[in-house]
Amino acid sequence: MSLKINKSKLAALPVLALYILIIISDIVNTSLSKYTVIIMVILYSVYCIYVSAKRKGSSFISDYFYILIYLFIIESMTLINGFNRGLYTIIGEMLAPLFIVASLIIGYELQDVCRNGGMTLFFKGVILIITVAALEGVYEYIFKQNLFIPDYNIAVSGRVASFFNHPIKYATSMIVGIFLAFYLISKKNTKLIIIGLCIFGLFTSMSRSGWIACAISVVLLINASFRRKVSVRTLKIIGIIFVFIFVFFKSSIGANLIEIVSTRLSLVGDDTSTIQRLGSIQYILENLGTERNPLTLFLGHGEGASGILMKNTVISWKNFGMTDNEYLLILYDYGLIALSAVIAFFIKTSFSFLINYQQKSNIEKALMCIIISQCINAFFYEITNYRNCAYVVLICFGFFMRNNKDRVDNSSLAYGQNE
Repeated sequence: MSLKINKSKLAALPVLALYILIIISDIVNTSLSKYTVIIMVILYSVYCIYVSAKRKGSSFISDYFYILIYLFIIESMTLINGFNRGLYTIIGEMLAPLFIVASLIIGYELQDVCRNGGMTLFFKGVILIITVAALEGVYEYIFKQNLFIPDYNIAVSGRVASFFNHPIKYATSMIVGIFLAFYLISKKNTKLIIIGLCIFGLFTSMSRSGWIACAISVVLLINASFRRKVSVRTLKIIGIIFVFIFVFFKSSIGANLIEIVSTRLSLVGDDTSTIQRLGSIQYILENLGTERNPLTLFLGHGEGASGILMKNTVISWKNFGMTDNEYLLILYDYGLIALSAVIAFFIKTSFSFLINYQQKSNIEKALMCIIISQCINAFFYEITNYRNCAYVVLICFGFFMRNNKDRVDNSSLAYGQNE
């Protein structure tokens, strides 16, 4: 009897291992651990390119060479503008854009490196990790103690973070878990348990941005699903769900839940975090208008420039070096060209999701939901600075970019054969 090892599944393990190491480096929270993991991600992306070239398949370098040119420009701007900030700092800042592109490359080349079985294994591995985080989140919520990060005090914030070290990062991961489990877990009971845990985790994170992003994505999902004739059985299931929800919210537990959510949402516009975010938008745009420099407007100021700029002002908090808005970060650090590309990709993905939903595979549907939800969530925090979230989301971006490219190539081939 011989033991057969599925090489495609085995190839997915390093991608999953990198995700675990990124989470651990965030818990350890030292520059050395974070830089080491970033370098490992970059090296693995190089390996992915090598495998793709060896198999003579579609390659990120050949398909998106202009992104690598733009990366070189960003790195040059980072080096020029950060020359006086010290060698260790500038190395960290130059590694950040490389991490973003490397994660995209891994997602893009995943099909060549892992094949279909390996890709499924990777995403199911992500589900498992997120489920463990959600279980720890339940413990943390009940016993007011974080098992992985003892210094995190839930009693002060009232918000669960689990081993993601921040409530917003925890909420982001719960959203990813919800959509991956919904589409990729076949056993109904297992699916319901995982989704239930992730929904509870999303709620206990008390992240308004996470709630909003998830809610809008679900509304789009329902809209896309019902762009065809709905069966009587589906209508009955929907009716039962609505009755259950109605009865639940009429109960004392449901009433308390409504009160917590409404109290949290009622703070929008009045609390310091909202004032900080709105002030950041005004401050960044005013600085860009004052500069009147076409070069930095279109190509950006380089990695870390927005953080330095934010530390020069006080809106709600002193010495707060974040825009709390990924789009502001992209605009100021990477320029209007990069921002336009990201927004265009978001719009294209949203329309594709609504129009072609029925023709997509389950993996594509899951990734589209994740991309849409995180593009919405990006209005409220800097996802690329939270690498334990960015890694999986960027892999989803890269994977979907590859699928779009393959579909365009196949369409062109079919058109040529018909001529």
